[in-house]
Amino acid sequence: MSLDSLIKTCHELRKYRNFVHPRAEIREAHAPDRDTLDMCWPVVNAVLNDLADSQPKAA
Repeated sequence: MSLDSLIKTCHELRKYRNFVHPRAEIREAHAPDRDTLDMCWPVVNAVLNDLADSQPKAA
C-alpha cells in the first residue's frame, strides 16, 4: 500500500473510530454492514502489520 493510499484510507477509517464506543454508534444511528466490514478490516490489519514491522527488533 502506498503512503498516499494509506493516508486516504486512514482519513476514511477515522470516520469510524468513534464507533468503538457503543453509545456513539447508537447516538449516530450507524450500523455498518458486512460490506463495510469487509472493506475496512483488511486495511486495519495492514496498518497493524506496518506498525509491527516498524518496531525495533529485540536483540
